[in-house]
Amino acid sequence: VNHPSILFWDNGNEGGWNGLLDDDFAQWDPQARTVLHPWANFGGINTDHYENYASHSSILAGNTIFLPTEFLHGLYDGGAGAGLEDYWARVTESPMGAGGFLWALVDEGVRRSPNWVDVVGNAAPDGIVGPYRQKEGSFYTIRQLWSPVQISLAAIPVDFTGALQVDNRFDFTDLDTVMFRWRLANFDFDTRTGGHVVVAEGTAQTGSIGPRQSGSLQLSLPSDWSNAHALLLDANDASGRLVGTWSWMLESPTSMRQRLVSEQSPAAAIADDSALVTAAGTATSADAAAPPSGRITVSAAGAEYTFDASTGQLSAVRVAGADFSFRNGPALSTGTSTLTTLTGAQTGNDYTITARYTGALEEVAWRVLGNGWLELSYRYALQGDFDFHGIDFNYPEALVNRVQWLGRGPHRVWKNRIKGPWFDVWTRDKNDAITGQLWDYPEFKGYFADPYWLRLLTAAGTLEVVIDSPGIFLRLYTPKDGVTPQTTAMRFPGGDISFLHGIAPIGDKFLPPAVLGPQSQPNSLAGEPIEGRLYFRFLPP
Repeated sequence: VNHPSILFWDNGNEGGWNGLLDDDFAQWDPQARTVLHPWANFGGINTDHYENYASHSSILAGNTIFLPTEFLHGLYDGGAGAGLEDYWARVTESPMGAGGFLWALVDEGVRRSPNWVDVVGNAAPDGIVGPYRQKEGSFYTIRQLWSPVQISLAAIPVDFTGALQVDNRFDFTDLDTVMFRWRLANFDFDTRTGGHVVVAEGTAQTGSIGPRQSGSLQLSLPSDWSNAHALLLDANDASGRLVGTWSWMLESPTSMRQRLVSEQSPAAAIADDSALVTAAGTATSADAAAPPSGRITVSAAGAEYTFDASTGQLSAVRVAGADFSFRNGPALSTGTSTLTTLTGAQTGNDYTITARYTGALEEVAWRVLGNGWLELSYRYALQGDFDFHGIDFNYPEALVNRVQWLGRGPHRVWKNRIKGPWFDVWTRDKNDAITGQLWDYPEFKGYFADPYWLRLLTAAGTLEVVIDSPGIFLRLYTPKDGVTPQTTAMRFPGGDISFLHGIAPIGDKFLPPAVLGPQSQPNSLAGEPIEGRLYFRFLPP
């Protein structure tokens, strides 16, 4: 009766109400707290479950307090954090929005043996943590969106003075009780140890910022702050509990690529481009009506790259006698194209192959640098709505042992669950984790946000990729999906490894992504050119 955490009473649940008992609560509760009938409109509060985004917004625009006792239902890797930003924005904007509940915290099951928790069916694996509190991707999204400290700055401007606008989402606590810790960090591409090196750090606090108010946080950064790779920021409440984490890259993809990929070549790339020779014997571009057949092989610094002259795609890679089996790309993840012309040219110590197409893919240019690096630039254009778009390659999953990358982690993302991960160098052994069923977290397969570079350690050697384009998503293989219902079905391109400019959303247990709000819609394109640039290097064991 006197416990301060009890805000409401629930008389029954989901239709199991007993109206005969409603008056008993008022009789025995000296505080006369409101009695609810979960998923009904009772006692002046609407607690309806599982509204789609449109009806959720419509109820909040009305005159009844709305407190959905479940408004997004997690299942496997769907729901919970997916779509939450859109739903929560409507709650916080409306004077009728009293809050809401997510179902559920924990995956539940029967422990059949020390290493097996049985969650067969679709009722148990709906938590944001596993049965032993293993954190899933939605955990980090929810932590960021429901943090009592909100910082909305998307990118650090070049004239940054260290001042950040902060919003206090506490209901009773002044933000001056929160301690912020900032770090300037560098990421080492060569050591393969993961993590980061702190080059400067400090703490900061705001002045008095009352509950539900906004103000400024001033970071006392050194004068050379912009020379660091990233700015990392944590917030801890008065008890020392972490209540927020943010990260911003200070170095652009192009600037980082210029540091990591040398343009200096000790010798020239050597090309066997006989496939470009026409019947007349002239080394020139292929006739649009009769594109070339055969292969083009370019060798540089011990690496041998072979291109299919009928498609313009990379078809084979050999380094020091080792076959890397990285091939069949770039292939569009969405859309089709037909090769029309293919040209090759020696430029200094580099050799460039340019392919032009009709269809969605417009142009692909390969540049084999004399030092062995392989540059790929591409351009495509699409019109319509698409689950995903970008380019794919094939690489046998069985050969891969581990991945290391600089980007947002540790977990994968969906189009409607972007927030939560932060920048660092992450290392992960290959696994077949199924969210909510096999808890070998974080998952190895899926979509990963904002990679700057990645390194695949394989049986053939090491594949390194440096990404010279912002806003790219890395796709690593396709997660197993044998148990997921249609509303949380995972959608991925063909191929094995993708570099995407748009990724798919995911639904929750009961609702498909199409009805979960703006962030859950497909990627809508109007024919604008989309460009990307990647650099590859293959290293033998």
